[in-house]
Amino acid sequence: MKNFNLSTSNVFDERFEKFIKSRRAAKLEQKFKDRTFDERTKKFALVALILSAGCTLFSAFSAHFYLLNVFNALGSLTISIILTTIVIGCLEYGKRDTLPQFFKNWFQYKSFDTVNFSISFALMALSVGSSFLGSKLIPSQLAPNPALVSADSITEHYNQLKLANEQETTAYFEANNWKGRLDGTSRPTYNKLLNEKITLDNDLKIALSEAKTDNQTIITKHQQELAKQGVQLGYITLFSECLLILLIGFRELRDFRAISEFANIKNYESDNVKTEIVKATSSEDKSRKHENSEVRKHSKKPSEPTQSSTELKDTGINVTLLKGVVQCKHCKVDYVKNHHKQKYCNETCRKEAYEMRTGKKLYL
Repeated sequence: MKNFNLSTSNVFDERFEKFIKSRRAAKLEQKFKDRTFDERTKKFALVALILSAGCTLFSAFSAHFYLLNVFNALGSLTISIILTTIVIGCLEYGKRDTLPQFFKNWFQYKSFDTVNFSISFALMALSVGSSFLGSKLIPSQLAPNPALVSADSITEHYNQLKLANEQETTAYFEANNWKGRLDGTSRPTYNKLLNEKITLDNDLKIALSEAKTDNQTIITKHQQELAKQGVQLGYITLFSECLLILLIGFRELRDFRAISEFANIKNYESDNVKTEIVKATSSEDKSRKHENSEVRKHSKKPSEPTQSSTELKDTGINVTLLKGVVQCKHCKVDYVKNHHKQKYCNETCRKEAYEMRTGKKLYL
């Protein structure tokens, strides 16, 4: 029977030392490192910036075809170019200025900004309309003309055939005439040569008629193909405008998420409720005034430990009337919520919860 000697060394520590010095450990540490929302979405923000610039350039490029065509009625190319540049610049700048304001108010205050939305909608409608109509003109302006059957080449070809026939007829007459007249045996051949000239004239008329019909068919098909391509470009323009709205919204959401992680942004809904409570307070209702003043004092000191629901009841405040009162995720104490992402009653609870959750010491 064999004897087994157990090792007294810690194999786990040896593996840990080997692992901690490896490149994989460094990669995993970097992969699972805590990062802010702004850092996590940095690459997406760069892609969104490039795509939004591309959408803007495509919209301006397609719109200038339509606007330049409209302003050409003034008779001056220079004035048409200047007016087209001004109109496109105003439309694109207006969209870039009003859309971020609309999304900012939507994310920060959860309110529908009617003014900025109306202005943005009007500018988007003008931009989309001019871009869609201009996209239909792009194929006709940039596409080469179709290859048509040349009537001159057909005429020249048959003229050469008629000239050869005329030379052959003259040569045959000079070789077979006697005192300016042909004998009976040469007459059929000579008449055949003359009839070939008449046949060539008829063939020329038929070839020109067929060429005209073929050219008309080619032009019709070319126009239909250009119209189809124009509609497709128009739909691409509509898609680019919708994509531009989403990209601008994403960039504003990124800015809002980035600042909301580090700033104590007050909840617009809670402030609105408190304002309504103050307005609904009559001069005779002293207890309601006392409740509102206590709520304001309580909400202005988020760093201090807040009172529990029983303590609030002892002060005379009706907790059911306080919209935004929630329970702290760490100490289980009721508090007034100042931000829609707030989970803890104060900064101390937030730090302690983080340290308990991650096992790390938080230094700020």
